[in-house]
Amino acid sequence: MSRDSWKITAVVLGSLVSIGGTLIVGTLIMVVASASLVAGGVSHDQVGNRMMSFNMLAIQTVVGTGFILLGGYVAARTSKVRQVQHALASGIPWVLLGLVLGRGAQPIGFWVSFYVLLFPSAALGGFWARSRNRVLPSGTFQPR
Repeated sequence: MSRDSWKITAVVLGSLVSIGGTLIVGTLIMVVASASLVAGGVSHDQVGNRMMSFNMLAIQTVVGTGFILLGGYVAARTSKVRQVQHALASGIPWVLLGLVLGRGAQPIGFWVSFYVLLFPSAALGGFWARSRNRVLPSGTFQPR
């Protein structure tokens, strides 16, 4: 296998970090926010509406974007070659997941912003990893 070949393991690992991290932290945020609303006297019927508010969706977008950046970083750092391409590839499962699961209850603007930020965030993670990975003139990899 050539030195520049694709490392599927790196892409899968980056995808797991971004999707898993987003789901875990996003769920924790929703649980804590819901519990605090109920404790504050908000009716159970209103909690669902509040969870779909602009502020909550903005928080979820920031969390998701951060984990996509981190997943791109992990994919790139793990691959050690074609780092930005591996980071970008780690975002593909998000697109597939979105197509399979559909739009859900979120407004279309949430999904538009998510897909607009998806690949630039993953690429930024790849550039970040590339700046941290250093290849010596002999072609050997040396992390910083």
